[in-house]
Amino acid sequence: MHVFDDVTLSIMLSELDTITDLVNYLSWKEEFIHSNKLSLAEGEENLLGEYLSDLNEKNQHDIVLPPGYDQLVVQKDNWKSVRQSPEFFRKKEADKISYLWDGLINEFCGHIFGGTIIGNPDYTTDDHEMILRVLAQESRFQRRMIADALRKALQKSKTEPENIFLRTIVSEENPDTAYVFGLFPGHKNDYERYRLSRRNYLSDYCQVVAYKRRKLRLIVGIAMEKDQSKNNSKDIVLFKSPEDWSKEMTTETEEMQNTRNIQNPKNLKWSHLQGNEYPEPRIKPQNINRRIGRNERCPCGSDIKYKKCCGRPR
Repeated sequence: MHVFDDVTLSIMLSELDTITDLVNYLSWKEEFIHSNKLSLAEGEENLLGEYLSDLNEKNQHDIVLPPGYDQLVVQKDNWKSVRQSPEFFRKKEADKISYLWDGLINEFCGHIFGGTIIGNPDYTTDDHEMILRVLAQESRFQRRMIADALRKALQKSKTEPENIFLRTIVSEENPDTAYVFGLFPGHKNDYERYRLSRRNYLSDYCQVVAYKRRKLRLIVGIAMEKDQSKNNSKDIVLFKSPEDWSKEMTTETEEMQNTRNIQNPKNLKWSHLQGNEYPEPRIKPQNINRRIGRNERCPCGSDIKYKKCCGRPR
């Protein structure tokens, strides 16, 4: 059982605002306490600050004790120190794009529970629930990476306005899950027929992706128009890959490749996610040979005012 007061609960839910981040922290905390490595922590928020600011060799949040030390004492003002650090500010700035993913979840959730979702008539409530669970399972950092990949795909797709633009992203935290972004030219006539054609194409593409990558179990496809300046629609599809592909399904998928021309490497593109949860400064402050104004953007690259970043009193 975990007990929190009003202050620490608010901080936790603000900083660990995805189910994966919250569960990971609570699980880590239990294990860390049971290991008898925690001597004293003056406040839950201070322990959280130490957890967020340290990584182990697997690049996972952890508190790694230095050689020769058996127990940890977390100081009273640790959370304040972490929250005011330039690294924390850069992380917060970088995380802003991640809420694009949250917006997609909320949009699809609203349509599913409101009964206004337009999609495969064979989808059950369990299928829709699975789609939402898959989208929600990503951590804040992974949402940042996936949302940034979607943003870049939207930008690049505009260089080919008349073509369908597709990108496949494999989840770093859930390697049996992939997302397919289908960016389509705008419709010209019958909008409902356009959306049906769009969903069918994306569904076929997801099936081919699963056929090509047999280790994948869940593929979520998200279709939208390239022009996001208007309130355009979005479609979502789910393909559950079988462990054993039957001969009939194999034949069907291979025919899809030929019909859709997906077997062409140019039409089957993958993107790999790369990034740091705490981004490095883009410019080193020591390269600036002049006095930096307090209200100027910090030269470390955080896009924050200098007085609130590297110029903050220590």
